[in-house]
Amino acid sequence: MPDSKVRRLLLFAYFYPPLGGPAVQRPCKTVKYLSEFGWETDVITTGGIVYHSTDETLLDECRHHRAIRTASLDPMYLLERLKKLLRIDTGRLYFGTGSARKSLIKKLFPIDDKIGWLPFALKAGRQALLTNRYHAVMVTCGPFSSALTARRIARKGKLPLILDYRDHWTLNNTTDQPSGFAFRCLQKLEQRLLRDADLVLTATDFMKQDLLRRFGAELEPKILPYYNGWDEADFRNMHRQRQADGKLRISYLGTLYGDRSLSFFLGALQQFGTEHPPADFELQMVGNFYPETHQEVESCGLKDKVTFIPQQSHASAIQMMLDSDILLLVIGDAKNKWILTGKLFEYLRSQRPILALTAPDSEAAGILRSCGQNAICPIDDIPAIKDCLANLQDGIAKGNTLYKIPEQYERSLQVKNLLDAITGLGVLSD
Repeated sequence: MPDSKVRRLLLFAYFYPPLGGPAVQRPCKTVKYLSEFGWETDVITTGGIVYHSTDETLLDECRHHRAIRTASLDPMYLLERLKKLLRIDTGRLYFGTGSARKSLIKKLFPIDDKIGWLPFALKAGRQALLTNRYHAVMVTCGPFSSALTARRIARKGKLPLILDYRDHWTLNNTTDQPSGFAFRCLQKLEQRLLRDADLVLTATDFMKQDLLRRFGAELEPKILPYYNGWDEADFRNMHRQRQADGKLRISYLGTLYGDRSLSFFLGALQQFGTEHPPADFELQMVGNFYPETHQEVESCGLKDKVTFIPQQSHASAIQMMLDSDILLLVIGDAKNKWILTGKLFEYLRSQRPILALTAPDSEAAGILRSCGQNAICPIDDIPAIKDCLANLQDGIAKGNTLYKIPEQYERSLQVKNLLDAITGLGVLSD
């Protein structure tokens, strides 16, 4: 019989290592620190999909008890199968397909395009209930269709349901939403899921406030902002290795989604180089990028100043942050005020100067200012971006590069907050 004193969580995570990127970091680090606090986590995930990044090194630190990998009938899983069967370059197909066409494909599916995973995840969840005694069921979203599976398994096992919002669902104004009756049905479904959940985690406080305004202030006691943060262990024994070479290195790490265009920034960078000689600089784009980003670089007249570097392991990405002079953060215009990209906290921990393209009243802007990072400007304001670049360059030349680390966002502390909330549900009294 399983040890009744062991705390166990059943986690549904469509995105999970060996995939890489921020959608994967969140569940991976959660599982890692749950393990350090004495919890065992069984993860139900997919058996391999076509995705923008992979990072095998993350598997070593997740520390799940079991990773239960299932089949699926969604496009990303089926593309991976085609890759193996027909030897198609699905990676080229994935990155060569523009965001508009991807959005059109997604609209063909009810709820979201990962709904084909639901029956397989449901079967795996039922089998897990037969072999283990769990204290809670958690699902990290998106995809939000997976929340339907987690709710059903939680009900079957008479367990509390923890709903983790990495992004907004129907309140996400950065993606195309259905219209009319279909959208109203989705909002009703989201409201039912929120009311059925025992605990709701949001990646930002602004997201929590949005949910309360739309779905009711009575949800307030069950919603906890649960930030991505950074893992102090990732920075252990890491230090800046790059020697001064007289060149200003600006780095962007990650992926660019939706309306987070670089066109205005590239225009400002071009003017900066002309008006502030000798401004010898390079822009380092680290990750996998879609056609729109490559086209913007091609047309800006700075092709010789921009280097595209393929996606790196997480450890290599952190080293690149530390070796940069300026870290570029792209969040977008005023409608994105609720967004905190996963890289924000690691940028802050690296204590490198950050140039943030975000609304001045966004949640990200507030966190940045609290750390002394004041190079914040709208994504489409070329003069402001150019001035920020000049001010950062002057600060670097004068050695003004010490910034505050917001300790409260460290990953282990965020998981401790989660466990405090789970304890408050009263499920650990046995």
